[in-house]
Amino acid sequence: MAVKIRLTRGGRKKQPFYHVIAADARSPRDGRFIEKLGFWNPIKKELKWDAERVNYWLGTGAQPTETVSKLIIKEGLGSDVQRAKYQKSIDRSAEIVRKRVEAKAAEEAAAKAAEEAEAKAAEEAAAAE
Repeated sequence: MAVKIRLTRGGRKKQPFYHVIAADARSPRDGRFIEKLGFWNPIKKELKWDAERVNYWLGTGAQPTETVSKLIIKEGLGSDVQRAKYQKSIDRSAEIVRKRVEAKAAEEAAAKAAEEAEAKAAEEAAAAE
């Protein structure tokens, strides 16, 4: 059974609140879980969890989601090897986002240059008449 450490959403509309849980990877986000490990309130930036149990689940091979990996790194839980692995995964995601932003900026710059060239050509045509 593949175990994941992930978040389940609670709270009201526009006011998220998450429980950190250990669950079977096949179960739905807000479905069955094995154990509640704590909670995270992103509005108040409040995180409380049982660090001993989180370390236990990480030691048994549970895979945290990307968001939980960020929280683990922030809190300094898990072994150095695990934190390095999670950091590498997060860095890879950030690199992908950075490349997308750069590509979009280059595309916008090319469109602006083409627009300016077209305007200049129209000016020259008007001046030639």
